[in-house]
Amino acid sequence: DKEKLLSSLDKNPFALEHASKELRGDFDVVMRAVAGDGGALEHAASSMKSDREVCLVAVQGSRRALGFASDQLRSDKDFVLTAVGFHGAALQHASPELLADVDVVKTAVTVDSGAFKFAAPSLQNDPYLVCVSEVSHDVSQLPNYMSLQDDARFMTQLIKRDARNLSFANSKWRDDYDLVKMAVEQNSSALQYASPRLRQDRSLVFEAVARDGSMLRSADRSLQHDIDIALVAVKQSFVAVAWVPPSLLWSPAFLQEIKKIPIPPALRQPLERKKRAPSPEQCRVREITSELYKIQNREDLWEATVRRDRIAGQAMQPQEEYAYHRHLSRQAQRPAHMHPPPRM
Repeated sequence: DKEKLLSSLDKNPFALEHASKELRGDFDVVMRAVAGDGGALEHAASSMKSDREVCLVAVQGSRRALGFASDQLRSDKDFVLTAVGFHGAALQHASPELLADVDVVKTAVTVDSGAFKFAAPSLQNDPYLVCVSEVSHDVSQLPNYMSLQDDARFMTQLIKRDARNLSFANSKWRDDYDLVKMAVEQNSSALQYASPRLRQDRSLVFEAVARDGSMLRSADRSLQHDIDIALVAVKQSFVAVAWVPPSLLWSPAFLQEIKKIPIPPALRQPLERKKRAPSPEQCRVREITSELYKIQNREDLWEATVRRDRIAGQAMQPQEEYAYHRHLSRQAQRPAHMHPPPRM
């Protein structure tokens, strides 16, 4: 029964092994199996092992899947390049001709330095591929190989493997919008390695802080003053308040919005000294959070303003100080029922 088999494949893709010959040649059945585990391609019918669409799904999920594909696909350079782009070790299942292809071996080794051992003997001593293997094994060596930094495909594969590898790239790649965007989409912390020009790019910074609010610290100063970006960052991670400029943080418009954001209970607790002292950023987050929590609980805004100036290291202007004392005088004359509620 096809429906029962499809249901069982969701739980165990290798149930395909026990299916009838007819069902092992059914496109929907085999596609469901390889989507769960590419290795299930081993039990598919020969016609499915030659199906490009099915095999593309399979090689994404398993480095073994290329070994079960038809000889025609294992000799297809474009197909094998795709396979080793997902799993470098899949190189061992490529045809002998492609094991001697520089482009295929380079792509595989960039993804997995251990794949170099599967290359044809004629390429084992190739100086360029040896460099690729060394850098793939230890990315910190990249600055020592200028020729590799000029290789667009190599750099793209390197960043795909780990977005933080952008930190070892030269200024050309740190200023490349497409490469940096790909890195930020994979890991928002890559924003800190982008060029100053790209850290001024609103869409790129918005993408980063939407994924990790603390990345507001890596944004250009002009964008840290952007209320929309700052609010997105704080909503994603309340610790982002540490990098919101004081002039924006304590502005009425920003306070009005931030009142709607629940403050995580953990940030309202005093910092504990564990193995090492808390960082200045952690202390600042706790101090700002404490003041915002009081504001959210209807503490008098004038008192918050005074504390704001103390946190920001600013002195009150004469007219502000006069207005503050006048406010205190009026408050003292108000009936008791008009005073703000007790602090939480």
